[in-house]
Amino acid sequence: MMMLLLLLLLLLLLLLLLLVVTIVNTIIAFFITSGFFQLLTMAEPPIITEGPPKQMYYAKGNRVVLQCKALASPPPEFEWFCDGEKLQNSNDQTFFHADTSNYSSVLHLSTKSLSGDYSLQCFASNIYGAAISNITILSQAFLEETTNTRAIQNQTSTEGRPLFLPCNHVISNPPASRTWFTVDLLSRKPSSSAELVRMGGGSVTMDGRGGLVFTSLSLEDVESSRVYKCDAYNYVLRKTIAGCYYRVTVLKDPYNNMHAPDLIFSSSKVQSTVGNNVTLICIFSGRPVPKVSWQRLDMIRISGSISDSGRRLTIQKVTNEDGGMYRCVASNEVGQTTTVINLSVGEPPKLLSPMKDQFVTVGSSAFLTCNCSGSPDPVFDWFFNSQPIIDANLSWTNSGETLEIRGLAVVTSATITCNASNSHGYVLESARLYVHEASLVDPTQMTLEMTSPPIDQSEKIDPLEFNSSSLQMPFNFSVAKLYPSEVKYYGYRAHNYDFSKTEQSTNNNLRDPTVSYLNIFNIIWLFVLVSVVLILIAFLYVRSRDKRMSYQVNEPVGEWRYAKEEKERYSNASEQQGDDRTTDQVKQSTLNHSADYICYL
Repeated sequence: MMMLLLLLLLLLLLLLLLLVVTIVNTIIAFFITSGFFQLLTMAEPPIITEGPPKQMYYAKGNRVVLQCKALASPPPEFEWFCDGEKLQNSNDQTFFHADTSNYSSVLHLSTKSLSGDYSLQCFASNIYGAAISNITILSQAFLEETTNTRAIQNQTSTEGRPLFLPCNHVISNPPASRTWFTVDLLSRKPSSSAELVRMGGGSVTMDGRGGLVFTSLSLEDVESSRVYKCDAYNYVLRKTIAGCYYRVTVLKDPYNNMHAPDLIFSSSKVQSTVGNNVTLICIFSGRPVPKVSWQRLDMIRISGSISDSGRRLTIQKVTNEDGGMYRCVASNEVGQTTTVINLSVGEPPKLLSPMKDQFVTVGSSAFLTCNCSGSPDPVFDWFFNSQPIIDANLSWTNSGETLEIRGLAVVTSATITCNASNSHGYVLESARLYVHEASLVDPTQMTLEMTSPPIDQSEKIDPLEFNSSSLQMPFNFSVAKLYPSEVKYYGYRAHNYDFSKTEQSTNNNLRDPTVSYLNIFNIIWLFVLVSVVLILIAFLYVRSRDKRMSYQVNEPVGEWRYAKEEKERYSNASEQQGDDRTTDQVKQSTLNHSADYICYL
C-alpha cells in the first residue's frame, strides 16, 4: 500500500516538474519574441529594412524625427549625413539614438537654424559591411504674401462674356489649396459674413491654378455690397492667408448676344505616375453655357468619372493603359469647339523580386540581379558597402540589371546595393555577398544550424530542403529549435571539422517553413508515456501482492476481514453459529493466518 502511494506521489512530482519546465520555456520564448535577446546569431553585414521617407516638409522651429532600421549581426552602428556631411550627436539641437533591440536609429533634428532644402541619409555598418538608406529631401514649408494683396481690385465684364479672377496673392511650399468666398463689406464683421462660392453647377468654376472662372457672367453673380476673396491654405503650416479681393461689375447686354464656345483653360499636357489619381480639365466660355463631353482619340472606352458640368475628367489609380490623347468637346446652339489633352503615364521603378544573397568561393565571380520594372526603363547604379562600386577597387561589369563582380581574391563579406531610378523616382534594394575559401565547404563533413528565422513560435518545423549553388548538391536537414526575429529569411552556419573553420551563409528564403521552439507536443507525449508506464507498474505490483496474500480451502470457504476491526465480531459470530472454539482459540487462529487479516469460517 505504501509503495502505491509513493508511486502516485512520484507521478505528481513529475507532473509538477513538467509544468514548471513548460512555464520557464514560455517565459524564455516571450523574451525572445520581444527582441530582448536572440539565442543564435550569425555574422551578417547590414541590410536596411526600413528607411526614412523620400520627401518631407518641415516648419521652421519644429523638430524633425526620422527613423532608420537595419538588420545585422553584430548589431549595426548608425550614422546620419546631411548634404554629404556627417551629423554630430553632440548637442540638444541635433541628436540621434540607437535602439539595439529593434536594430534602429532615430534622428531628432532641430530646424531653428535651418533654411531651404536639405538631403538626409542613414548609414548602417558593422565589421562585415555597410548599407545606405534612401535619401530624404527635407524641404522648408512656407506661405508668404505678395505685395498689394489686401487692396480691392475692380473687374468689369459684359453679361454673357467670360471673366477670370486669379488667386496669386501668396507663394507657398507645398502648393497651397485655394477657396473662394464672397464677403459683405457693409457688415460690421465682414469676415463673419463670408459665404462659400458654389461651383460646378453652372457657369462658375476653378481652373487648375486656383483662379475663379465665370464662363458666362450673369447679373445674379454679383451684388453691389459684396466682393470676392480667395483664401490660401498651407497644410504643413496649418496656416491660411486671405487676399485677392475683387469687386465685379456686370454690364448688361441689350442685344442678348449668343456666343460659340471658346477655350479658357485646358491642361494640355498632363504627366502622372501609375497608381495616382489624375484630373483632366477643360473650361470653355459660351452663351448659352456649353455642354462638355470627352472621348479618346483611339476610341478606347474612358475609365474615369466626369464632374463639374463635364469640365473635369478624373481617373482613379491611373494605369499605363490610361495614357493617350483625350479630346474635350464643348458645344452649344451656336457652335462647337474642341481641344486635345495628352496624358502621359509613367511608372517609378518597382522591384519585381528581391535580390538574392550570394555565397561564393575565392577566385570566382558573383552575379547579382536587380529585377525591376519602370517606365521609362530604369537606370541601375551599384554600391559596395555604401560606396559607389566604381570606387571599390573591384573588377566588375554592369550590364543593366545584372552586376558581375569578378576575381574575388580575399575572404570577405559585403552589402551590395542596387539603385534603380528613372524620371519618376527610384528604389533601393540590397543583398549580402559572402566570399569564403574553396576548401572550407565540404558536404561530407558538415553540420548545419538554422539561425534567426521570423516564424511564429506556435508552429512546428518540418524537414527543410536547402540548395546551394556553391555546394553543387542539395542538403536535407531538420532542426529542433528555431528562434524568431524580424528577418523574413533564413541562414545557416556551416562548420567543417577537418579545417576547424566556420562559415556563415546567406539568408536563403526557404519555402513553407514552420517552427516550434517549445516542442510542446514532445512534452505532452513524454508526460503521457511516463504516466502510462507508472500506472502499469502500480497495477502489476498490487495484483502480485494480492496473489501472495490469498489462499484457497476446499470446505468451507472463508471470508477475509481485518483482525483489529473484527476481533469481537469473530467471537460473537462463532457463538451464534455454534462454533465451540474459545476466544483464545479464535485469537490463535488469527495469529496463525496473518497479523493483519483473519479468515472467518
